[in-house]
Amino acid sequence: MPNFLVNTDKKLQNIIPEIKSSSIIGLDTEFIRESTYFPKLALLQIATTNYNYCIDVINITDKNLLSDILLDNQVIK
Repeated sequence: MPNFLVNTDKKLQNIIPEIKSSSIIGLDTEFIRESTYFPKLALLQIATTNYNYCIDVINITDKNLLSDILLDNQVIK
């Protein structure tokens, strides 16, 4: 299964249709806890039946793009 690094808004926009067309996806998260009381989301990993995506959340400026994926009730997570 191919792996893709998604570290720009454009790359994230390009993968949203493939993720939303999946009936089920797997999710994993990684956080940064250095010099902060509250952890910050750093990496969101999404697996479909065809691809693995590693989304560099720190470099994504439009966080609403992530909401499009995570709030979609048609996709089982």
